[in-house]
Parts: sequence; structure tokens; C-alpha cells
Amino acid sequence: MKNLLFKVISTGSKGNSYILEAENRTLLIEAGVKFKTLFPLLPIDKYPRYILISHKHGDHYKYISDYTYRGIKEIYGQTLIDGFEVKPFRLVHDIDCYGYYIRSDNHYLAYITDTFDVNIYFKQLNTLIIEASYDDDMIDNQYFNNQINLYLYRRIKENHLSTKKGLYYIKQQQNICPLDNIIFVHLSESRNAADKLIKMSSRITSANIYVAKPNEIIKLNII
Repeated sequence: MKNLLFKVISTGSKGNSYILEAENRTLLIEAGVKFKTLFPLLPIDKYPRYILISHKHGDHYKYISDYTYRGIKEIYGQTLIDGFEVKPFRLVHDIDCYGYYIRSDNHYLAYITDTFDVNIYFKQLNTLIIEASYDDDMIDNQYFNNQINLYLYRRIKENHLSTKKGLYYIKQQQNICPLDNIIFVHLSESRNAADKLIKMSSRITSANIYVAKPNEIIKLNII
């Protein structure tokens, strides 16, 4: 059995950064933190050659020059076949935004974040990495209690995936291919609750459920 590791460096509006580590290669996802922040979790013998970028907002892209300066090539809406096989697909955001379908040996992953909706499904999928930015009830209560203004309320709802939409997508995807792992990323600290999200998710899936936390290492085994 081979180990495939998903390492969470940072997640959320303060900065997003992840490492996907296979037996003999490493792939970076997002440039929302400085290179030195993730360096301690990089394997010495598997220096990354590529970094996937979903879109060019600061919490995903701010430090891209920190990576390209070190010879790591930016992949933004492009196909990659070099150890990992990566195919982009369009998402719905206020600027160009891409999700990625990734194959590592015989393990298939989808990375989906910062989108109003998802309209693509996969015949083969083991691990789903998906945004759960906000809980519908929590954000509605904040708006009606004047805790957030109308502009921010609309911007979040029109550009990010809610728990409700995320769970609907998971149910539909599982009708095509049962999932082994679900990793929720990009949760708002004030507009979603991890314990509630896990409880709701466990009602619709038997997959392993994770809510990404900084410095967490998630093992995704390949048989």
C-alpha cells in the first residue's frame, strides 16, 4: 500500500496552502502563504516542481513570486502530465477560477474551492477536497442581525460554496462514484461550524470526513 498525503498548511480567508505528497513526487496547491511557512513540511527528497492556482485573489495567490523565484512553475487553468495528471475545470467566481481533477497512481482527487456552484461530476473519484465556506443559517442570522452588511452578504453568497450546496453536490457525486474521503476546506471561522458540518455530512456519506486544520496531515492510502 502506497501513502498519499494531503498536508494542510493554511486554509481560509487568511491564506490557503496545501501539499499533495506521493511516494516520489510533491505537488503544491495555492500560494496564499510564504514559501518559508510550508517549507518545514516539504519532504527533503521530493522538491516540488509545480504549484496549482485556483484563482488570483490574495488568499490564494499573494505569494506566487515566492514560489516561481525558487523554480516552481505556476499552473493556472492548465493541464499537467508529469508524475501527477492534472486537468482543470471552470468554477463560478467573480474572477477566472479553476478546480482541478488530479490523478496520482490509481487515486483520483478533485479540488474545488471559491465557487458559487459546481456542475461537473466524475466517474472515478476517491477523494473530494471541497469548500464549505459558510453555513446558510449562520450567515442569514448575521445579516438579519446587522452583523454583516448587504455587500459582503451578497458577495459571499454569490462567490462561495455553502454547506447546503456542498452536501447536495456530494450526494449527487456519490450516485456516480462512492467517495473514500471528503476534506472540507476554506471554512469561515465566523460563518461555519466544523462540528455541525461533520454531523450533517455523516448523515449522507460513509466516507472519511475531515475539516482541514492548519498543520494537519491527512493520509490517503492507495491500494
